[in-house]
Amino acid sequence: MEKYSNNDIRYYQAFNRLLVDCTSMIIQSDAGNFSSCLDEVLAKIGEFAGVDRSYYFHFNPTRELASNTNEWCKVGVEPQKEFLQDLSIDLFPNWMQEIEKGNEIYIDDLDHLDPSWAPEREILEPQGIKSLLVIPVRESAVLYGFIGFDAVEDWIEWTEESRQLLRILADNIGSVIRRDIQQHELSLKTKQAEELAERANAASKAKSDFLANMSHELRTPLNGVIGFGQLLAETHMDTIQQQYVQNLNESAKSLMDLLNQILDFSKIEAGKMKLNLESIDIWRLVENAMVLVRPMALRKGIQIWMKISPELPRNIVSDPVRLKQVLVNLLANAVKFTDRGQVVLALNVLQEEGDQITIHFSVLDTGIGIAESDQQFLFTAFGQLDTSTTKKYGGSGLGLVISNHLLGMMNSQLHLNSQLGIGSEFYFTLSTSTDGTRVRPEQTSSWGKHIAVVSSCPDFLKAVSQLEILLNIQLHVFHSPSDLVLNSAAIPPLEVIILKEEDKGDLGLSLVRQLRTSDFPGLSAVPILLYNHHEGNDYYQQCQEFTFVKPLLLPVLPSEMELAILEILDASQVSKTLEVAQLDTPATEHSGKAGNAILIVEDNELNLILTRVLVSQINPSWEILVARSGAEALESLKGEVPLLILMDIQMAGMDGRQTTEIIRKELQLSLPIIACTANAVGDEREKCLAVGMNDFVTKPIVKEQLKSVMGKYIVI
Repeated sequence: MEKYSNNDIRYYQAFNRLLVDCTSMIIQSDAGNFSSCLDEVLAKIGEFAGVDRSYYFHFNPTRELASNTNEWCKVGVEPQKEFLQDLSIDLFPNWMQEIEKGNEIYIDDLDHLDPSWAPEREILEPQGIKSLLVIPVRESAVLYGFIGFDAVEDWIEWTEESRQLLRILADNIGSVIRRDIQQHELSLKTKQAEELAERANAASKAKSDFLANMSHELRTPLNGVIGFGQLLAETHMDTIQQQYVQNLNESAKSLMDLLNQILDFSKIEAGKMKLNLESIDIWRLVENAMVLVRPMALRKGIQIWMKISPELPRNIVSDPVRLKQVLVNLLANAVKFTDRGQVVLALNVLQEEGDQITIHFSVLDTGIGIAESDQQFLFTAFGQLDTSTTKKYGGSGLGLVISNHLLGMMNSQLHLNSQLGIGSEFYFTLSTSTDGTRVRPEQTSSWGKHIAVVSSCPDFLKAVSQLEILLNIQLHVFHSPSDLVLNSAAIPPLEVIILKEEDKGDLGLSLVRQLRTSDFPGLSAVPILLYNHHEGNDYYQQCQEFTFVKPLLLPVLPSEMELAILEILDASQVSKTLEVAQLDTPATEHSGKAGNAILIVEDNELNLILTRVLVSQINPSWEILVARSGAEALESLKGEVPLLILMDIQMAGMDGRQTTEIIRKELQLSLPIIACTANAVGDEREKCLAVGMNDFVTKPIVKEQLKSVMGKYIVI
């Protein structure tokens, strides 16, 4: 060594102390940190000895390959580790012969290397090595690898004393490697013992099976309680009775949720939980999850938002029931533990290659937060926060455990970031396949319309703006009513205005009233979608005071906005058509004043009975006319013209669309015609509108949906 003489006692004392410290460090390491300790040891020895590179090579179990697993290099010296992996020992035969004998390899000058070592020279020369020292690492005659020290910038001479000290270190490294191998073997035996113990727990599995069976048995009568409770709620009751029934229904639903969780947990313990993978509409699934937690959020006054990257494909492969279960659980928990602020569900595409995609799901809230010491406890069965929190918020403590297990079946895992008093974020990633579809199949010729959104709420503006590409609309953003009035003239005529009811006095219904009662050029008659957080009927009745104002509940959901835009545009167009018809179209024998009748055209007897009951419940004073085919409908219209026609589409002989075409073109009747069909996919809606129908309801028909659609065209 250049800065120490070979006879310098102080140098050997310092070197000896260093190797003692290094040996202690290695011995105190475990399998988890052995490699990092060895890195530190190689660095200490390399720096002390003045070499340019120090390293450890490890042999595979069959001792056919050698890999450089640990390396330290002096600043400015090129690392070689990545080039020295899985080297066949046949590449350096002389080297291996010496190492297997337990001999060190000391080359003081590579230029003086014996010609018989030509294979070794071919490996050493490209690394720029001038001299080196290699010492085998072994224990109890078992060879594990070797440590080496290279001189690149200058030659280095190793004394016998120095080499002896390094041999001791190498033997100690071998002992630690042997110890870690034995511990690994012991761990494997322990794992095998645990597996045997798990098989011995069949009695515990039987308990879970019993729990699952009992949950099923309890669900059967509980379904009856819920069903008849809902029927009872529709009967005439006084205020106190209504409150009792509401409490009964809410308690029954809570009990059903608890039973469902217990059932899922018992399935997990019994190993009976399975996934049913299929192609799903991920946008619609996320919307459905948001709709389920919306009532809870509205009651608490919590804002909930959905933020989805426009790059997210339409369809992915997953289990729709279980994925929605996870999302609903996370959203419901977020709303439950948030007293003020907001809850955000966000989906982003992390990676997409071919038909493979990785999606990041996140539920972020501004709730009570979770202390770091309690976070891991939440992922254990029946785990909850402290007792006071449990009393206040309730719950079984199974939701997160079940969600995490379901994600595990999807090769994912639930993660948590949380700060006490600030909020929490639960998130996971899902890797799956997709067909890459991004364009919504429901897009129609109505898209491409110019639509304005007016709001001072940044989150609302972002929620609407993210749908511009998805719904293929031309969106114009205004931050205030004055901004709308002053700048709307500079853009193409608006066809829909989107508002949000806000605390600020000049937005929501206040702005609707101004637009409808003032003479703003190009704005006074524009249809309006009004987002709000009011569940009661009072707010909806206020909206009905104005023409073409459709109230929508927050949050902003793509399919709801899409349907609302279509409906309000259709209603507006029908109104204009009727006005023109009344002014310009001469009366015919079939265009007299409509009576007080509703014509139902339906060839299925059961569907006909159901529709008659629903219509009579909506307005008992209406006369109900019936036609069981398109031909009967046309014959009926030669007499009294009804207020409105409910037209089945798929009928034998003349279908609903053909019948409508004759009503419009030959009979020249302009009364409202609403399509009633079980076909709610593809372009069925557009086909119905194209032949002159005014609106569209899907089967099975829901009374409130039918009432809402009919109310757009006639007085109910």
